Amino acid sequence: MTTGRTDQRSVFVDTGAYAALAVTVGANHRRAVATASALEHQQAILFTPNFVVAEAYALMLARSDRDAAVGLLDQLDRSRDLIVRVSEEDGRRAREIVRRYRDKSFSLVDPMSFAVMERLGIRRAFTFDRHSRSMGSRSWRGRNDQSRRDAFATASR
Repeated sequence: MTTGRTDQRSVFVDTGAYAALAVTVGANHRRAVATASALEHQQAILFTPNFVVAEAYALMLARSDRDAAVGLLDQLDRSRDLIVRVSEEDGRRAREIVRRYRDKSFSLVDPMSFAVMERLGIRRAFTFDRHSRSMGSRSWRGRNDQSRRDAFATASR
C-alpha cells in the first residue's frame, strides 16, 4: 500500500470527537467545540471512515437515545466532512495491525482508521480516544516506515 499525499489541512475525525460534540454534558464537550471552531477557522478538510460513522451512531444510541443518534447522522449529512469508505486493502491492513499490537485491546474500527489515515496520508486527528493516542505515543510506524508519532495528537494542539 502506498501512502497518499493529502492537503496539510487534512484531519481525521474519530468517534470520540463526534460524541463529544453531540453530548453537551461531559468533560470533552467544551474542548471539542473549541477544536471544531479552530478547525473551521483553519479551513481544515475533515475525513472520517464509514465505520466511524457506524460506531458513532451506535455510541449515541448507547449513551443517549435514538433521537440523538439520528441527530448525529443528520449533522454529518449537513457537514462538509468527507466520509471515506474503508477499502478491502484497509481491512487487510487493519487485521495486520491487530495481530501486530498484541498489547492493544482496541476495536477493529481503530486499526481500520489507522489504515485509512495511512492510505490518505493524514497525519492529524481530532480524537479523545486513548487507543489512538497510545498508538501515536508508541511511534507506530506504518508502511513506508513513516513515523506516526503525531498522527493521533488532538487537532487542537
